[in-house]
Amino acid sequence: AGLTQAGETLSGSSPGAALKGYQLLDRGYIQALEAALRTLEDSPKFNCGYGSVLNLNGVVEMDASIVDGATGRFSAVAAIGQIRNPISVALRLMKKTGQVLDSPKPTGEE
Repeated sequence: AGLTQAGETLSGSSPGAALKGYQLLDRGYIQALEAALRTLEDSPKFNCGYGSVLNLNGVVEMDASIVDGATGRFSAVAAIGQIRNPISVALRLMKKTGQVLDSPKPTGEE
């Protein structure tokens, strides 16, 4: 059931994310990083992904960025909504396009 501290499960928090990333290092550091960040995004304990707080308009807008230090490539998404794992969108943007930043029309605006 994950790591525990004082009876509380930590599998969706920082220690769980670090462990998930460590377990996947043999697949490559970018994959390990994405997995660790997805763990945080899937946790309601963090202000990212599933745990995001609402903006002033009452909707979720998230940002995520990723950098590959070996190649110098990077990418980011800004003000993205209606997606569970924005880090995966940023990674896909980095791998599949030459874009470094993508920002859709802010959610809640027509």
